[in-house]
Amino acid sequence: MLLLISSIACTTKVKHQKEVKLITKDTALIENFKQVKLLADSIVVAIFNDDNILSHFNTRYNFEYEGWNKSLSDTLYGKPKKYEFHYDLCLKKDTIKSATIEIDSLNKILYCDIPNFIGFDKFLKGELKITPTLAKEIAIKNCLTGKSLIAIYRVKSVDHAYRADEVYFDTISNYDSCIKIYKKIKARNYRYYWLVKNNFKIGSWIMINSENGKIIDKGKTNYRY
Repeated sequence: MLLLISSIACTTKVKHQKEVKLITKDTALIENFKQVKLLADSIVVAIFNDDNILSHFNTRYNFEYEGWNKSLSDTLYGKPKKYEFHYDLCLKKDTIKSATIEIDSLNKILYCDIPNFIGFDKFLKGELKITPTLAKEIAIKNCLTGKSLIAIYRVKSVDHAYRADEVYFDTISNYDSCIKIYKKIKARNYRYYWLVKNNFKIGSWIMINSENGKIIDKGKTNYRY
């Protein structure tokens, strides 16, 4: 397994990142995390075909055990049920959350948010021009108010035969199958948009196309008891 992970790293030319320190004395856990993290980062590098792509991301980590989750700030005991890597894209003035990869302690890929990664690539290439800040400005011009506005990044498949998160979970399990599926669904048409609303349950909302800033839909959420 170590040889396999090392081979992946060499193939995709993953740059050495700042070491992520875990709060634990469990050396087996530390080594397992390093292997899994290298696998996750290798997938991102391969998707973007860019040796330096990880410098554009802020990565958040979750560790799922039976019945509870922990973060880097928690003390860890033993290998978790799965590791979650949340890649937040850092633009000049904005951060877009997030595309996720989930891998278990045996290096099996459980989930890869490929459509979101494809969208991130479009943001970096300038194909998607509406940032979270611009989305909020457009929302304010369309009658949304308040300092608590949030912009949520969303992806929807234009082809209704597929879901936006359809990544063939039955066939994704390792690095090669993940990249194969990425190449297969990359050609599909997706709509990338912002859902802008106030940061509470009740209120107005608006959907804004991330490519051109056009309004896709808008409405108001009410709760009845």
